Amino acid sequence: MRDGVRIAGAARAPEEHLEPCRKTTDDYVARLWATRRVGFLLDEIRIHGETAELRDETTELARKYGIVTPYTAYLIVEDEDAARTRGVPIHARILGFASASEGAHLRKVDETGETVARALTLAIRRSGLEPRDIDFISAHGNSMPDYDAAETAGIKRAFGSHAWNVPVSSLKSMCGQALAASSAMQVVAACLSLRTQVIPPTVNYRVPDPQCDLDYVPNHARRARVRNVLIHAHSLGGSHVAMVLSTPD
Repeated sequence: MRDGVRIAGAARAPEEHLEPCRKTTDDYVARLWATRRVGFLLDEIRIHGETAELRDETTELARKYGIVTPYTAYLIVEDEDAARTRGVPIHARILGFASASEGAHLRKVDETGETVARALTLAIRRSGLEPRDIDFISAHGNSMPDYDAAETAGIKRAFGSHAWNVPVSSLKSMCGQALAASSAMQVVAACLSLRTQVIPPTVNYRVPDPQCDLDYVPNHARRARVRNVLIHAHSLGGSHVAMVLSTPD
């Protein structure tokens, strides 16, 4: 990754990978179980098929699981000068990124948020910004109570008292859990926020979780000044990645 990022397009996953998702939820679960791809998570993640209701309940007290969906996105990342020379639209500039790993367990997460905070803090520092310069946090927000609590704790560690002043929202509340594709979808959404000056909501938010007490942009999109977006993504196994995107001008 260099200085400029250009979105070439966004699309659903290739057709051959969508075939299980066209079946009923039960059939899809059976297929996933047979291949052992998400077997140990089936008690906590619903599978989104034709008969499933897309209703992810990120940061809500009553939530128990997320929803797996087949959606994805793709981007073109190139040197900013090269993109300008070619005359193509530039949707955002990558200011900095960082990663950290807790590596303790495939599924469990460090609920202190220390590892999350390391990734967020380093990404902001490498961007040459301060926490107060971040206008919006695109959260991992996968609806699992311990993951959401850990992410909230990590944001508080990284931002201090300013954490309550920064809007935080989860794209998964509307699009579901796309696993490895989720972070690419977050980048696309962040670019759109930079362009439209609108922060997407965390939908289906009704009963706040006491452990998740930040501003999650509940249920309705919000117009705001968006210059810098911090994206946080978390993978199974304890890897955390953070990236700061800024307006291209």
